[in-house]
Amino acid sequence: MTQHHNVEIDRTSAVVVYDRVTGDVLHIHECISLRGGEHPTQAALEADALAQLSEDTARKPTALLHVDPQEIVPGADYRVDLKQRSLVVAKRQT
Repeated sequence: MTQHHNVEIDRTSAVVVYDRVTGDVLHIHECISLRGGEHPTQAALEADALAQLSEDTARKPTALLHVDPQEIVPGADYRVDLKQRSLVVAKRQT
């Protein structure tokens, strides 16, 4: 169990919604459950992630990927490697 600001974090999860054609990340949905709380099922996490998409984004061909939230660096740009089905840091265009 991890502590953050004197609050005990019991479990964390992250779901990446991505364009299944390009690998572009459309949304990263993170969930934190505190000690004593109930953590959502994978299906509930996926439904919550998809519910966050705008109407335009929701029309794209999407897929979902569960990742370790500790691997997500705030401010980093990501994409999904479609062959490996893994989250990778996107190379910035110059």
